[in-house]
This record gives sequence, structure tokens and C-alpha cells, in this order.
Amino acid sequence: MRPLFGEFAASLWHSAQKAAARYSANPDAKSPDALEQAIITAGEALLTNKAVLDEFEEFLTRMISSAVEQHRHEVSEFLAQTVSRWDPEVASQRLELVVGRDLQFIRINGTLVGGLVGLLIYTISLLLS
Repeated sequence: MRPLFGEFAASLWHSAQKAAARYSANPDAKSPDALEQAIITAGEALLTNKAVLDEFEEFLTRMISSAVEQHRHEVSEFLAQTVSRWDPEVASQRLELVVGRDLQFIRINGTLVGGLVGLLIYTISLLLS
């Protein structure tokens, strides 16, 4: 773990421990607010300190990549099962809503490229015959 991220994680953990100790000593107190404030402070620290944010992003990327790599078969099985349960019509409509205008450009590009490749194949077949 990198030093900046390590310090940040240690600070967050220390704040969480103090808030949890206060809450366990007096459950009626507003200790969860202290924990919430510690999380908010940590988030603000991430947003204002580019070096810590970069390290945190790098750490998360490595951690997620490693987890996906270790469990790639389970992930692919989960995705396959999830997609197989989708209603094709509903999935198509949702995809159109999300992708929207970009999908239209993809269709146009596909049509143009397909047409040009077809024309090229036809031209080559005429030249070779």
C-alpha cells in the first residue's frame, strides 16, 4: 500500500474506531453522526487531495482486477445467467434509452462499412473473373 493512502486509511479507521467506542459506551448518544462525519471528512479529503485520490483509485483498480481475475469463472457464470433471464424486447428498449443517439451512429457506421466492404468484394470478384 502506498504511504498517502495508508495514512488516509489509518486516519479513517482511527476515526471509525473512536466513533464506535463512543457509541458502544453510550448508545443513546449521537455517535453514529460522528461516524458519518468521519466518512464525510474522508470523502472530502479524497476529493481535495489529488495524490491520495489517485492512490485510492489505483488501489481500487488493482483490488477489483485481482478479485475479478480470481473469480472470473463465477463472474462469467453470473453474467451469463443474468443476461439469459432478460426479456430481449425490454433489454433492447433499455439499451436504446441508455445508448440513444450513439446507437444510431453505430447503425449508420455499420451500414456504411458493410456497404463499402460489399462493394470492395464485388469489385474484386469482377476483376478476378
